[in-house]
Amino acid sequence: MSLSNSCSRCQQPLAVESAGGLCDVCSKALETSRESATPHSPQLEDATVSRYERDVGAKTLLGGATAGTGTWDGEIRLRPAPIGYDLFRHLGGGGMGDVYLAREHTSERMVAIKFLRSTHNAVAIDRFLTEVRALGRIEHPHIVRALATDFNRSDPFFTMEFVAGGTLTDRVKANGPLASIEAARVIASAARAVHAGHAANVLHRDIKPSNILIAADGTPRVSDFGLAKRTDRDDENTQGSGPLGTPSFMPPEQVSRKHGEIGPHSDVYGLGATLYYLVTGQAPFSGDSASTIISHVTSSVPERPHALRADVPMELEGIIVKCMEKAPSARYPSAAALADDLERFLAGLQPAAPQMTPWRRVRRWAVGRRERLAGVTAALLLAAGLVTVGLVMAPVPKQSPPPDPVEEIRKELAAGRPVTLVGETGLPRWHKWHFLPAQLGAAPLPDKACFFQTQDLSLLELLPGPGIEKYRISAEIRHVSSNGQRPPNAQMGLESVGVYFGADSQVMAEGRDAVSLFNVYYNDFTPEPPPGQKAFPQLVRFQPGVIIHVGQGGQRGPGTFWGVGAPDHVFTPTKTRPGPWRKVVIDVTPDAVAVRWHDAPDAPPATLAQWSGDEARAKYVWVEPQLAMVPTGMVIRPWAPGRALGIWSYRSGVAVRNFAIEPLP
Repeated sequence: MSLSNSCSRCQQPLAVESAGGLCDVCSKALETSRESATPHSPQLEDATVSRYERDVGAKTLLGGATAGTGTWDGEIRLRPAPIGYDLFRHLGGGGMGDVYLAREHTSERMVAIKFLRSTHNAVAIDRFLTEVRALGRIEHPHIVRALATDFNRSDPFFTMEFVAGGTLTDRVKANGPLASIEAARVIASAARAVHAGHAANVLHRDIKPSNILIAADGTPRVSDFGLAKRTDRDDENTQGSGPLGTPSFMPPEQVSRKHGEIGPHSDVYGLGATLYYLVTGQAPFSGDSASTIISHVTSSVPERPHALRADVPMELEGIIVKCMEKAPSARYPSAAALADDLERFLAGLQPAAPQMTPWRRVRRWAVGRRERLAGVTAALLLAAGLVTVGLVMAPVPKQSPPPDPVEEIRKELAAGRPVTLVGETGLPRWHKWHFLPAQLGAAPLPDKACFFQTQDLSLLELLPGPGIEKYRISAEIRHVSSNGQRPPNAQMGLESVGVYFGADSQVMAEGRDAVSLFNVYYNDFTPEPPPGQKAFPQLVRFQPGVIIHVGQGGQRGPGTFWGVGAPDHVFTPTKTRPGPWRKVVIDVTPDAVAVRWHDAPDAPPATLAQWSGDEARAKYVWVEPQLAMVPTGMVIRPWAPGRALGIWSYRSGVAVRNFAIEPLP
């Protein structure tokens, strides 16, 4: 009989011939069983996996399943199928049960069916029942779903959704370690699922790569709750004579209670150990026996991920190390907190987990060797006493400070080279906040440009001064969102985003901060006009001004006082959010200021200003007579081209990319 790799009904690429009307798996299963006996006759007990595997050239039955998804060593035999199911091959097993790939007659779907191996072992039966009940308590898209149970038979079983992509162990063995971003994304999703279990009072207690499956769409499914523990009752059915779990991935407190109580932090350890495996390709601890590995778990620290694989980001390494701290209190307090930190890493933000500084590496080295160190402490103290005098007398070598990014930027500009302050994606090369700080990250859009959302007014300074007096600023900005229109009489006006330059900041008395600057700003969302009134035009504004803020409490002070600006440019705002990319180009020299606006990055420019240096200086100080409410002592210093520049955002979400500065001749 010729075979094909197609599926007409269930859409699974089963490598058997279709008999028509039924899915391929069903057709082949029924055809094979009818050739030998009734579908569930005892003769099927002698049908080995090879009967199916060899028919398809020793390939897996389901397309998309990796080579390690179903095991076959030539000796595993298919057990009798329960009524209503066809068994195809052995998927895996452990100390408690065996899992097979099966087809459910009624629904014609492929399922994973798990049988209890030791039907006369009371502890095994209790664990089996605990797993079913744990799966029944948790509803989460990243946890394998239990489908049906049958405990009213001599060999109890339950069925679960079949996840065709294999386990994380299979993935790493087949393709090597995962990319850091992919590994972080998988564990972030798994951590959300584990947290859902904790919220349902279920601890997994056996988180490891082989217990996390990968669906066809690449998303993880946490499975195998055979060692799960209910935290809302005295559940002791998983107690035994020794530690439960997989030694290479279990936390110290799961080895012995002297290291602490088992809790959500224990599953956090398992998630961190799994992440370690995904990015390095090896378990955190290994040895020639379980007792050797357990000894490492309680008294050693694993080798740094960055040392095993140099492209593992330091931020991700810090997350892994925090998950696997020996003391439970030093880990993330919950799986949700771990997921939050991984998502910060994925968004390009700084995670809460500290990085592995030299001091932390020394400390971890000492922890991992504390027994050996204790044996030589006395000798070291004696030796240290002898050399202390010499060390005190010797000159202390000076450490070179880390390079100052601002100075590096200024050196490049002084050498005549252009500098990108914010690229196509990613965070600024350097930044500082004025007034209310915001959180920098990736825009909630496919382009992943640098983004921040402000509740009031924030200035994101990208350079405190270029160090040269002739330069061109070019930037693309996007008004992503708005927090709502301010009242018509508000001095700050509408929500807006833009680019500023020539900024001079001062710290005033009474906790007030003041910034005088030139600003190009706009609002891309047309507000609804009051009843009976026409909508006013949307304008790009270029004006000098002074902003006064009260430092304490982040409250705004007297307000903003604008000077005489250039003619405004009328543009067509977007009808939907987010707004499109707009471009600003500014040429600055001591003798002239030229500001050009592009409705789109490739659109022709509109000139907002073409001022001489004297005109710029005159307009910059024009606002001084208006500042009657400003605290005594404020002086608007004469404008100079070599001052700070950056991004303006008022009650808005703004994205920025390709913000560059280049020297002019």
